[in-house]
Amino acid sequence: MSSGPNPFEAGDGVRPPALTGRDAELTEVIRHLLALADGVAMPPLLVTARHGMGKTVFLHEVARQVRSHGWSPVVVPLGAGGELMLEVARGLAAAALHRARRAGRSPAPQLAEARALAIAAGADLPLDTPPADLGAGGPSAVLAGALRAAGRAATDDDLRGGPVVLIDDAHHAPADDRRAVLDAVASAGREPSRATVVLCGLPGTIPRGTVCSEVGLPRLDAAAVVDAVRRPCEAAGVAIDEAALRAIARRCAGVPWFVQAMAGAAWPGPTAPARITADDVLGSVLAAEYALATRFFGPVLDSLDADETRIVRGVADLGEQATFPAVAHLLGDPDWFTPERSALAPRCGTLVRRGVLYPDGERLCLALPLLDRYLRSR
Repeated sequence: MSSGPNPFEAGDGVRPPALTGRDAELTEVIRHLLALADGVAMPPLLVTARHGMGKTVFLHEVARQVRSHGWSPVVVPLGAGGELMLEVARGLAAAALHRARRAGRSPAPQLAEARALAIAAGADLPLDTPPADLGAGGPSAVLAGALRAAGRAATDDDLRGGPVVLIDDAHHAPADDRRAVLDAVASAGREPSRATVVLCGLPGTIPRGTVCSEVGLPRLDAAAVVDAVRRPCEAAGVAIDEAALRAIARRCAGVPWFVQAMAGAAWPGPTAPARITADDVLGSVLAAEYALATRFFGPVLDSLDADETRIVRGVADLGEQATFPAVAHLLGDPDWFTPERSALAPRCGTLVRRGVLYPDGERLCLALPLLDRYLRSR
């Protein structure tokens, strides 16, 4: 019997054939948005996870589910160097157009708010509508006004939810821009509002001193990994040995990207028996680790200079004990005990902004899961 097409594909934002292990986090985000729609004052919401943990897939699943509750979700990726406020404005404009079509009315008022936000952020949106009054207070105040206006429009249309702009990879934005968005969301959320912005990025995306509700995407547990592999196999008529499932769960470290890569590499060829064995998985580990190295680790490490490479290796070597003073001391920095004087501190800041490291309290952590294992193998 032929195994048929391979359902597993590891890639950025590629939805797995079986989305497992995220029910609790999905429920938490949906409840937050439904509470907003019901007029409950809620703090800003952030979704955080390391690279490879399925942030983009999760956001698209949130969008799919909240759409059925009457919201108009828009997922907006923020690339390196992207302008956060401008992308939020684009998201609001797209949501306004979608809602206007559904309600059979003109989108001009909400498009005007979106254009005003873009102008306040230093750009303009090519919208055939005059900008709303910019008012005072800068982009954050304009965004808060735009969210309130969008929420009022949803209320007028007798719709439960308004536009929700889901910003992917928000960690690329400067901390001040993230704080401005979160302040605007908090301001709009102090009164009944049916419109909001959700930021999604690496842990440490929350600027210091900001009060937010954070939903983190942890590693998948063994049961979720097994379910993520077994269900697509059963749907395709491919048998998989229990030993093979245990081997994938043990080796993947709970990282969804790696689950996809391992299962995809172990998938039987078109002329092979429709069965996956533990031996197939052993071979797939090498293929998956090679894919991980060539697609993620290699390009990241090649982009680092010598000092940045030493810092990343120091963080990997220290693991749970990787605070900045510990890393600087390990690397022989004479100013390790005074970060404000250390020559390594700006380099660490650059690595955080580029998404290679992220702060977790006093600790420095690798944003790429399994990078420490990769570095130890070299």
